[in-house]
Amino acid sequence: MARNAAPCIDNCRFGLVCLMDLSARAYDRDLLLDLPAPFVRRDGRLFVEAQAFNGLTQWQKHFKRMTVTAPVVTESPATASHQVFKDPSAWLEATGTELVGLPCAWAVGEHLKHWRDVRQRFADLVPKHRYLCFANLGGFGAWGSQGARVARQQGRDYAVWLDIVSELSGSWTGPTPRDMARRLYSWYGVRQTEQSIRGARLGLFHGKSVFDAYQHLPEQPEVVHNIHLKPSDAIPAPALQSKLNRPTAGRTLKVGYAGRAHPDKGPLQWLQAAENVLKRLPKNRVTFCWLGDGPALQDMVRFVQERGLTNEIELRGFVSDRAGLLAWMQDLDVFMFCHLTRESPRNLIESLLSGTPIVGYESSYAEDLLTEVAGGGQLTPIGDVHALSQAMHELITQPEQALLPLTAQTAKAADIFSDDKVFEHRSELIKQYL
Repeated sequence: MARNAAPCIDNCRFGLVCLMDLSARAYDRDLLLDLPAPFVRRDGRLFVEAQAFNGLTQWQKHFKRMTVTAPVVTESPATASHQVFKDPSAWLEATGTELVGLPCAWAVGEHLKHWRDVRQRFADLVPKHRYLCFANLGGFGAWGSQGARVARQQGRDYAVWLDIVSELSGSWTGPTPRDMARRLYSWYGVRQTEQSIRGARLGLFHGKSVFDAYQHLPEQPEVVHNIHLKPSDAIPAPALQSKLNRPTAGRTLKVGYAGRAHPDKGPLQWLQAAENVLKRLPKNRVTFCWLGDGPALQDMVRFVQERGLTNEIELRGFVSDRAGLLAWMQDLDVFMFCHLTRESPRNLIESLLSGTPIVGYESSYAEDLLTEVAGGGQLTPIGDVHALSQAMHELITQPEQALLPLTAQTAKAADIFSDDKVFEHRSELIKQYL
């Protein structure tokens, strides 16, 4: 059978499989899209995380009839603290898009309880769709890996999409059984992720760091980007010029970060760099602000309070006002980051689109972004708090010579990045290679 000949499973319960030639196959729908961003259920209806919903509206411009799968989580105060969900009912009715909720089963026992039903669900869905794309890859509860396995069993080409590198954690030798179990859990996730990518016809990797890690696995690897800002969200040219013209002498410069307060983001190193800069500058020369909630926030609050920095470093928590967040980012002088893992955070692109240079730890992803826009930031060795502090000190003490040129270089970002452009690029690749 040709690789992309799609089996028609007429009766999966009894294993009766009818194989049809691809040219004669009438697909019911265009795209089967598997997402890692979960749904929540309210009053019997599925709600979609706000940015994921924007992504669906972008996909639908290129694939008219879609089915979207994702795990369904129980809404909780913790969920509400850092996520906004939208009711897609009217849009679903208008477009014919179907949402398929899958069990939330990150625990081993829950995964084993549900995996046969989920595999059967994908066995029913795969033959009905012309294009297949799986993004929720990994081990327990990452059902996209099960969808990819079904696609391989049915001889179907598929795409995978990733924005982070799955890596081992924990230790095989202890010091506790829990540490060893954590290692085994992550090993299974890494193995399943790589198996899914290796079987893919097309690998869509957000950013150069993820591409570098996985480019050897799929038949056709491609660098793509992920952004949920529209062209109108980028800082307008007159506003950028006004930002460049505002005085630096006597003004308090603003340095910020917007993202989850998670150890992967290096929040304590971010605070250490901020503290180092503040110690070397006159009072009111610069302030720092972190927007975002997460598991490391309490440690960050403790750090700031113990060092008496509450007037210079603000930890604002989660902000749901999208327009206010963009205005805040456009008003910043520097977006400082300390990302420690191989991932491709959207916030760096968002900062460049806001006319705010990025300064932080080097990575293939960050380097590639700055190459694309011909500047717009400065990178220092990963984990080197001293080097980051020194770079920030030079920018703040020499704004006309060092900082403003970086700000001017961000102007090109608006011509390169927007949700329209990146989703169109991704969709064209899927249609070209699948």
